[in-house]
Amino acid sequence: MAAARLAAVRSDLASGFFKSTPAPAIVYDEAVRLSRRHTASIGNRTLDILHVAAALVLGLPTFYTFDRRQAQLAKAEGLATPIRIR
Repeated sequence: MAAARLAAVRSDLASGFFKSTPAPAIVYDEAVRLSRRHTASIGNRTLDILHVAAALVLGLPTFYTFDRRQAQLAKAEGLATPIRIR
């Protein structure tokens, strides 16, 4: 199943349906700042940090996630997280 999904994504990239665009360096700089500030206390993973960093760089006021630690990170940085996780 995973192999079929990966083949579909590769096909979509090759056809131009999806486009792969690297994140600007400022997103990685923000991710480093977030990691240094919060990882020891919250325990975030790399992709969680990158997603929150991108939201901050874009100036988004709200962050949607179903991941508890990612939500904690977003809240710690002042983003609204309207989804309640039990």
